Amino acid sequence: MPPIPPLLRAATLLAASLMLFCAPARGVQVSGLYEAEVLVDGQGESERQAGFRRALAEVLVKLTGDDSAATRPEVGAVLDGASAYVLQYRYDSLPPQGDASVENAPSHSLYARFSSPALERDLRARGIALWGSERPETLVWLAVEHGRQRFLLGTDVDALLRSELQDTARRRALPLLLPLMDLDDQRALDYSDVRGGFSGRILEASRRYAADAVLTGHLAQRADGSWAAEWALIEGGRPLRWSTADASLVAVLDGGFAGLGRELGARFAVRGGGGGGGGAVSLRVNRVRSLSDYARVQRSLARMPVVREVQVQRVSAGIVVFRLLLNGSAVDFERAVSLKRVIAPAPRGFDAGSGVAGATRDLSADQSGLSGSDSGGIAAGGGIAAGDSVVSTAGLGGSRSVDGQLAVDGQLANGSSAAAARRADLVYELLPN
Repeated sequence: MPPIPPLLRAATLLAASLMLFCAPARGVQVSGLYEAEVLVDGQGESERQAGFRRALAEVLVKLTGDDSAATRPEVGAVLDGASAYVLQYRYDSLPPQGDASVENAPSHSLYARFSSPALERDLRARGIALWGSERPETLVWLAVEHGRQRFLLGTDVDALLRSELQDTARRRALPLLLPLMDLDDQRALDYSDVRGGFSGRILEASRRYAADAVLTGHLAQRADGSWAAEWALIEGGRPLRWSTADASLVAVLDGGFAGLGRELGARFAVRGGGGGGGGAVSLRVNRVRSLSDYARVQRSLARMPVVREVQVQRVSAGIVVFRLLLNGSAVDFERAVSLKRVIAPAPRGFDAGSGVAGATRDLSADQSGLSGSDSGGIAAGGGIAAGDSVVSTAGLGGSRSVDGQLAVDGQLANGSSAAAARRADLVYELLPN
């Protein structure tokens, strides 16, 4: 068989990568973003204040994905006032160490939970990009070289190493997925594939897991007992690579996930600012055919950290046009919405579908005080216009519907409308529930 031309090989790899990363992502809700536990030498005031500062520094890493976040000059005042953000703290005693070499070891751990609204407000005011609680799930293919053993880490291989890997990812609030390494995985991929960095085979084997990101690593123990690892985040057809080395296995793993957090945080963290955010975009959502559809879209948008405010500009047959005030940019929004699996970019030339056409109503900023003229109308800034009433964006109470369908000028909103096809910055469609 003749060799595959380099250009064709690159195109094939890019296509495989795009199939994985352009598929609707699912994202994972992470908890504990605003809490941390650190070691302290005692329970005195000075030890406690120093502990709060270190705990807040760990929280900053989780919120930004950046290990250097705590060293930025703009967050110095926040760290200095760490105790002002503390909602709860507690001490836990550590078991005594029998080894005399560790007689000065910390005696307690200090757990601290910080106020998320206050921290977010003050960090955004300083222009710090913050990463929300919905995060991409990363599939990790780790090729391990330990003595004469060479294997791929899976869900039932090397429980100690697996536990260290998962704990390290958890401390950084990075959702982790390990392969099953069942017969399907073993046929699709082996140690040498990951060690050699064969991205095409790795991406093909990863498709069954529908992960949001793929991280590969080669972890090896050196002759002197130290550890070294090479890491690669595969996306867009070109791996992003970094390496770590240390006498401690935990430090090598932590360095690997530090790189992962840095790369993903740079993509998904949203920059705030004292000026009130990143501007506004118009978003058209197709296939919104019922009140429950509308509520699903509106709730999803309102819960996104990148979205500061949701307003409804127009509603017509099967289409709702929103005006979104953002904390970041339109690109930040597109990245964040990819994790939601509620709406996705609409195909080119999409038509809402044939059927009964409803008229379009504009709800511009100067109409924010409109009251509905019938019993179903509600005074609501940026509400949905249905006939002569305004459907509130807060709960949709009092809105009119026919068999659960969104009514527009008394007709079912399941058709098409040329008026609603006005140009929007972004055009998406509602995904099946």
